[in-house]
Amino acid sequence: MKRLAVLMFGLSVLSLCAAESLRLTLPEKIYAMPGVECNLYFDSVANVINPANYFFEVRAPKGRNDIKRWRFIPAEKDCGEFELQLNVYDDAGLAGSGKTKIVVMPKAGKKERTLLLIGSSETAAGIYPARILELMKDSGITLAGTVKRANYAPGVVTEGYGGWSYAIFTRSARSPFLREGRLDFKQYVNQKCNGKTPDIITITLGGNDAFGMGYNASEQKLAAILDSAEKLISELRRAAPEAVIGVGLTYQGAGQDAFGANYGCLLSARQFRINHRMLIEGLMKKFENTGDNRLSVIPIYLNIDSEHNFPTVSEPVSLGNPSRVARQSNARHPASAGYRQIGDAMSAWINAKIIETK
Repeated sequence: MKRLAVLMFGLSVLSLCAAESLRLTLPEKIYAMPGVECNLYFDSVANVINPANYFFEVRAPKGRNDIKRWRFIPAEKDCGEFELQLNVYDDAGLAGSGKTKIVVMPKAGKKERTLLLIGSSETAAGIYPARILELMKDSGITLAGTVKRANYAPGVVTEGYGGWSYAIFTRSARSPFLREGRLDFKQYVNQKCNGKTPDIITITLGGNDAFGMGYNASEQKLAAILDSAEKLISELRRAAPEAVIGVGLTYQGAGQDAFGANYGCLLSARQFRINHRMLIEGLMKKFENTGDNRLSVIPIYLNIDSEHNFPTVSEPVSLGNPSRVARQSNARHPASAGYRQIGDAMSAWINAKIIETK
């Protein structure tokens, strides 16, 4: 009996420690739209190294609870909202729990609107912007911007630049939003948008910021990134007081094979995910509930399959074993299917904001 009591005490302590250490990063709302898959990938939500050690249980009136995600393709009849609760269990019992609200909006009616997509390499690739145009083709959306590449689909323009961060957009002489060393979005609108202020502006940054924090991530580094984000978004709001602004919460990237292939030992997938989570939580705290109903976060990170939707290459098992295996090869840039998932999440948010702010 004494040994049993000690064992039970140990399990209780383990359960308490798990509950204290397991944190779920869930936004207040997740937007969805009819005919477009909405996902909640569990490895993007829980701050654990190996999600396979846990069981993720979703309690919601709609959708499907798979082992690695909750998925839902709403129909028109599903328009409305409902609560989703995510419970996470380990061998000792409930280790963590969180809630969010799923909001399904009908497709917005047609009206001429301009959308400016600001970002780094994910935006510069042009794939998720094309997906937005595809999904929003009946809503009157056209894109604004100065970046047009040969591989872009018709109608795609962006303000996307590979390797850029919040700091570059706010301080570098290369930024299209600076004039004589100071942020001046109004002059950008006048010179590059024919004086027409974009109706919707999204900022999809954070990957390079999180990478730049390195192995020495700190609250001071995070504060500097958030300060740059606040400066950029404050200037956008000053120059475009009626625009809808979305702060994209970017994704955590691929697994360690990809980080090893791209960066050797300079940064691990584990450390990047720690940095990424710090940044996501910081951006949510700063921009999720500001009192400005035309400013909110876009939880892109929930909708990306980091296991299957990143590029892979076929490689020998080892130098002495010619058998080939598929390994992830790009730590930060998804395959086309992953980019389209970004477009799905952003389109659902854009569609909802058109309706909410009309």
